[in-house]
Amino acid sequence: MDRAELVAFVRQHRVCVVSTVSSVGWPQSAVVGHAISDEAELVFDSVATTRKVANVRREPRVSVVVGSDEQTLQIDGLADEPTGVDLARLKKTYLATYPDGAAREPAVTYVRVRAVWARFSDYRNGEAITVIAPSELPASEEPVFGRTIPILRIYDYEKMRAHYVDFLGFRIDWEHRFEPGGPVYMQVSREGCVLQLSEHFGDGTPGSKLKVPTRGLDALQQRLLAQRYRHSRPGILEQTWDEREMAIADPFGNVLTFFETIPKK
Repeated sequence: MDRAELVAFVRQHRVCVVSTVSSVGWPQSAVVGHAISDEAELVFDSVATTRKVANVRREPRVSVVVGSDEQTLQIDGLADEPTGVDLARLKKTYLATYPDGAAREPAVTYVRVRAVWARFSDYRNGEAITVIAPSELPASEEPVFGRTIPILRIYDYEKMRAHYVDFLGFRIDWEHRFEPGGPVYMQVSREGCVLQLSEHFGDGTPGSKLKVPTRGLDALQQRLLAQRYRHSRPGILEQTWDEREMAIADPFGNVLTFFETIPKK
């Protein structure tokens, strides 16, 4: 499938499913009416206060599914809100498909998705899956930053395990030592939170502080308190900047502050 065929397939369908990423790493999907430019830029409109718009302003990586029955197009791409000549051009493309969209202005914003990866599946005559060549996609060479992974200094493996694994519920992804008995460099994770921990001198500064967006802060607090961990009895503070926070220090002076945003009234 080349770019022209991709565009033609998308234009056969008036709606698609767009999946964005929430502030705490949860996927959130919505059905939207879309249009697509000749350059394979997918565009849709949305009220600016929706979850998906808030999500793409913070995290531009999105996933889109177009199609029905036995033919589908899956797209991973970068979303943005175009401005200037790009906005004018894409609005014209969108309004040609949805003329009633003009009546929704100025309450809406326009979101563009440029594909970095795409796959077409056709099951009408058996299984046929085609990964579309990057040269056919509008953003395949676009530089994209991934998530930040902090490095925290630790001194004692057993204390680390008792705190991060047994108490907080992280899993150990991997460990590395240059030789048996040497200092460890390792990674732990839980849901969307990834940390690297190091016993090496110079890797991280003792007393570092991190903030971890968290869904279900009260439930997390109750589960931690139920463990009766002798080194921590975490409480929740409601801050004046519309966040509820639960700070927990590890045995090495590093502090993880789990927080959730207080919805505006």
